[in-house]
Amino acid sequence: MLHQCIYFLARSETIRFRTLQCFVLNGVIFLGSILLFNFAVEPALNVLKRLVQEEEAWATDFIARSSTSCKVFWIYPIYCISFVLNTVMYQEIADSALGFLQRAPVKSTPHLERLIQETWRVLVNLVYLLEMYLVSLPQHAMLQYGLSFSAKVVEYFVPF
Repeated sequence: MLHQCIYFLARSETIRFRTLQCFVLNGVIFLGSILLFNFAVEPALNVLKRLVQEEEAWATDFIARSSTSCKVFWIYPIYCISFVLNTVMYQEIADSALGFLQRAPVKSTPHLERLIQETWRVLVNLVYLLEMYLVSLPQHAMLQYGLSFSAKVVEYFVPF
C-alpha cells in the first residue's frame, strides 16, 4: 500500500501539491491553533484568573467563560473550515490517482453540492456537540451542589 502512495506522489504534481496543502492545513493551522490555545492562551487566562480571583468574583467568571468562548469561536470554526477544505482536496487527490490508474473517472459530485453536504455535516456535528454539552450540565451542577441522589439517577439513565 505504501509503495502505491509513493508511486502517485512521485508521478503527480496535483497529488503532491494537494497532499502538502492538507498537511499544512491540518498540521500547522489546526494543530498549531490547539497548541497555541493549550500552551499560551489557557495558561495566561489561568494566571489572570489567579491574580483577579481575590478581588472580583465576576471577573473570575468572565475569565473562565473566555476560555470556552475561545474554543467555540476559534477552534470550532477552524475545524469546520478544515473539514470542508479537506473534502475538496481529498476528492482531487482521489481523481488524480484514479487518472493514473487509467480508469475512467466516476462522475464526481459538483463542488457546490459537495460544499452543501459538508456544511450540513458540520452543522450536524455542532448540534451533536451542543447536545453533549447540555446533557453534561445537570450532572455537573448536581455534583457541585451535593445532590448525589439526583446525580446517581441521571448517571443511571444517561451513561457517560
